[in-house]
Amino acid sequence: MILSREILTLRLYHCEIMTPNSAEKFRGRIDPIKDKIPGHVLKVIEEELKKLQLLETSSSEFDVTCNYLDWLTVLPWGNFRCAICFMLMS
Repeated sequence: MILSREILTLRLYHCEIMTPNSAEKFRGRIDPIKDKIPGHVLKVIEEELKKLQLLETSSSEFDVTCNYLDWLTVLPWGNFRCAICFMLMS
């Protein structure tokens, strides 16, 4: 029962992210930390956002691109304390 509730929660979160306005949601995440994100990563994010706007929401490539952008935009860029914690946990 708990597992199915967790899966439902993840699916609802996934559906919330995977909308035609996804690019704007990702831009909203990026703007406050734009100065902390390395330039080469920011370039990749911008390229993926452009690609996302051209893709149909029903395509599998749209899902893959959203997942990739989701990971890129939730990483703790510039937060070295979190980076040290991640290194210690691995």
